[in-house]
Amino acid sequence: MYKTDPIFIIGSNHSGSSFFVRVLRKAGVYMGPEEGTTEACFFNNLSYRVLGSWKRDLQGSVPAEHHVLSKLVESFLFVEKYIGGNYFYKYEKGLWGFKDTEGAITLPLIYRLFPNLKIVHMVRNPYDVAITMCDRMRQDLNKKNIKRWVDLCKEFYKRVINFRKEHQDLLYILLTYEGMCLNWKSIFGSVFGQLQIPFTDEVKGYIRENIKTDRVGLYNRLSEEEKKLFK
Repeated sequence: MYKTDPIFIIGSNHSGSSFFVRVLRKAGVYMGPEEGTTEACFFNNLSYRVLGSWKRDLQGSVPAEHHVLSKLVESFLFVEKYIGGNYFYKYEKGLWGFKDTEGAITLPLIYRLFPNLKIVHMVRNPYDVAITMCDRMRQDLNKKNIKRWVDLCKEFYKRVINFRKEHQDLLYILLTYEGMCLNWKSIFGSVFGQLQIPFTDEVKGYIRENIKTDRVGLYNRLSEEEKKLFK
């Protein structure tokens, strides 16, 4: 349908997707015209059109697939109107992509729009995700809030895996936050190879200078009393 179908980066909140987007940009992959954010605003707006207030609040029941696909025609027209204009004002050819934290939900829709998309699925220990999200949202680290974020993580993961089972022909790459941080040279080398992106010395240097490992294993650093909140 388009020059190439995109790299679609999905995963739970705080799973390393923003860093991965910055690395792809460094490698010359077009991730949208926005320089100051890792979110491609156009596709973020498309996600809002589909998920409504749920995307903003991340509360309540996760929208079902039939709800997402009911927006197919509207979304297709929205993409067709924009795809040749502002979003690609710098884009000429080659790989491009975008990320959507709630992409686990919109994946069936994005697949209909881009049937040859390449999926990079980023996952992280759900306990660590819960800790970082409670901190980000200024929530108490209690059983209720922990369960909310852990359950959402697991739901996102389950949806992507179920989709993967039904679409074995698509390029699907599972990328763990922990592996990306602690074994970046091997992991990024493999991912770049599968995406057919040159893993240059410049890209390696950027990763080496910017990769952080201090957020790996947050749960393991909690006191035994704090760990009881996760049971």
